Amino acid sequence: MANETLYNGITVPQTWPPRNVIESSREPIPVPYLAHPPQVIPIDLGRQLFVDDFLIAETSLTRAYGKPEIHPQSPVLSPETDEEMDAGFCPMAAPFNDGAWYDPQDKLFKLWYMPGWFHSTALATSTDGIHWERPQLDVTPGTNLVWPNNEGSDRDGCLVWLDSDTPDPAQRYKMFQYYRHYKQKPGQPPIPPGSWPSQMAKGEMVSEGWAQVSPDGIHWSDPVITTQVGDNTSFFYNPFRRKWCMSIRRSGRIDETTRLRARFYRESDDFLQGAQWDMDSDEVFWQRIDHFDLPHPAPPHQSGARKDVNLTP
Repeated sequence: MANETLYNGITVPQTWPPRNVIESSREPIPVPYLAHPPQVIPIDLGRQLFVDDFLIAETSLTRAYGKPEIHPQSPVLSPETDEEMDAGFCPMAAPFNDGAWYDPQDKLFKLWYMPGWFHSTALATSTDGIHWERPQLDVTPGTNLVWPNNEGSDRDGCLVWLDSDTPDPAQRYKMFQYYRHYKQKPGQPPIPPGSWPSQMAKGEMVSEGWAQVSPDGIHWSDPVITTQVGDNTSFFYNPFRRKWCMSIRRSGRIDETTRLRARFYRESDDFLQGAQWDMDSDEVFWQRIDHFDLPHPAPPHQSGARKDVNLTP
């Protein structure tokens, strides 16, 4: 089988995804196309977001890095609703990955976010990305929730994707959610949403990853339970290879006694059909820290870890 050559002239290694990342190493992960770059790199596919040394053969220019600035009206979204105020436990209105997209069909910025600590998923919309509104939706009447609160369940990681390539309007939006469900022990009172972690020792915990689709980002399909993954797992779409890629949260082995958060990788042709896979044969160790990833100096006892990797062109 011939090696696949991508749109930019890079030839993919015959073993793909590569399986040569050493979990316990602290050296930077090797990048095959940097070691053996193509002689000609086509750049006429579209606009280039980043032009780095991989694309530049020679230059007399000096690179200058811009510095992003926080908008003076920040925070642009703050806890206001009953769901977001969380009965005073942990008020929040913030993405936990979730998703921020511009939808060209209705010319709106859309933000999916966590309303209250580990409760559910809500939607806010904006015409400018600064001033946000909470639409009243019918999923839970009187709220902007796109997935209802479930007593005894906690939503952790979530990611929403606007799929511009799908031919199926019913699957225009994709979502992954990670839920913990707490089963009551005999004689135990009901476990309310948002109780984690204080209730973990009080009830039996079952965790699941969910893959879902939607025509509008509001009304979602019943979940397809994924292969067992870690809590802040996410996904992204590679439009050049037309692959759905899971960025899987697991622990990487440093030595016989130490493990750190890392990312594993799995790709498939179809989002829902690819939700179940064999962990040994279908996913690979992908991303970990190296010796350039230094821990924050305060507190000094904390070690670094690869918490998340999400990509979009």
